[in-house]
Amino acid sequence: VFEGYNACLLAYGQTGSGKTHTMMGNLTANEAGVIPRLCAHLFARIEAMKALRPYSFKVEAMYCEIYNEKVRDLLCGKGKGANLKIRQSGKLGTVVEGLSGHCVNDMEGVVRLINRGNDRRSTASTDLNNQSSRSHAVFTLNFSQTKISAKDNEEVQTKEITSKIYLVDLAGSERIKLSGVRGAQLEEAKKINLSLTTLGRVIESLVEASGRKTVEAPYRESALTWMLRNSFGGNSKTIMIATISPSATSMDETMNTLRYASRTKKVVNKAVVNVKEEVKRMADLEFEIEDIQKQLEGVPSELLEKEAQIGSLTEQLRFHEHLIAELQNKTESVRKQWEISDQEKEQQLAQETLARERLQSQYEELYYKNVHQNEEVNRLEEELREKERALKTLILKEPASPDPKVIAELEEVLHLEQVKSAELAAQVEDLVESLQATTPKLIELTAALDTKERELAQVDSELQSRTEEKDQLQEELERTKAEWNS
Repeated sequence: VFEGYNACLLAYGQTGSGKTHTMMGNLTANEAGVIPRLCAHLFARIEAMKALRPYSFKVEAMYCEIYNEKVRDLLCGKGKGANLKIRQSGKLGTVVEGLSGHCVNDMEGVVRLINRGNDRRSTASTDLNNQSSRSHAVFTLNFSQTKISAKDNEEVQTKEITSKIYLVDLAGSERIKLSGVRGAQLEEAKKINLSLTTLGRVIESLVEASGRKTVEAPYRESALTWMLRNSFGGNSKTIMIATISPSATSMDETMNTLRYASRTKKVVNKAVVNVKEEVKRMADLEFEIEDIQKQLEGVPSELLEKEAQIGSLTEQLRFHEHLIAELQNKTESVRKQWEISDQEKEQQLAQETLARERLQSQYEELYYKNVHQNEEVNRLEEELREKERALKTLILKEPASPDPKVIAELEEVLHLEQVKSAELAAQVEDLVESLQATTPKLIELTAALDTKERELAQVDSELQSRTEEKDQLQEELERTKAEWNS
């Protein structure tokens, strides 16, 4: 137990052969049985170890009975702890769900719990035993010991070992004819024999499995075998006490008990030390730290030089990281400025293009208007010349007999032609003035168009320069990153 193994001690035999007396004894008559003696030795060993080693101990006791295949807590009050369930719980194996645990620090506490449980245990009188146990009693001790180490004036848990001890007083196997039980006691005897038979089948299966046969043990067919699963073929060191009767009438039962014990000796368990993984890992790490510290005490000077080189490289790494960060910030700032500048340039370019198109439209309009006016002037001049030639022709003709009426008509026509000539001359002057006013504007528009074209060329040149500068910064950043990675 103190080494960290689980244990199981059970008494098996026919009814009236002394199982309960062997396990419990008579505490009032100073005839202690196995359970009180074991607990007394346990606490004596604990006190001796406390004086010699830095350990802390914890003992938890539980007491239950299996009556008619139902688990009942013997340390609870009336109406409580009945019909408890047995569950499978990973590394803990099988546990009784809801079974109360009581911490005990000395032998007196154990005796009080045993007496309280025995008072509630199911017993009855038969023809073979005046106080026959009608249930299987299981007294369980959960024992843990923790090693305490002092480090920097603080207590640290470095190792914890746990053990689970089953102390089982089995109900006796009995023949109905010999025990003379009837009614409820007959049903109790049937359940007792059934559970013991199942235990025998489990033992037989485990014996066959040890011969490399694949056999499934029927643990779940009985509450007793399901609770003690780890004790038979599992993680436990198990001891069976076989009790027999000296009576000649019990010869058959005695032989059955001995055969039962003989088969049980062939069962192979796989007991391992129960150490908490977290605490075990902590202890392993402490040993590793001690080994590393011993190795570090003899570090050669080369390692110290390497550490200095590592420190220098670390500083260089930090410098390059800082430089890259600055370049990234600068690149980001320039990129944002370029984005703003590019947007402004694009807006300006769009405005200049729109203005250029508007000026081009005005120029074309004035140009076509000028051409039209020139054509109109030429037409009017030609018409004026035709009128003058016609007038001269009329004046130069010598009529045979001048007619005053004709002369009046000619004078009137001449007057109309003069008025028309004056109007045409006025229109020509207006067109000339319009041409004179339009010509400077055309010259101004042409100059503005030339200016805009030069500005557009300058903007294109600036954009190309910015693009080349951006590509250079990007190449520099990539080169710096490559140097840093190498």
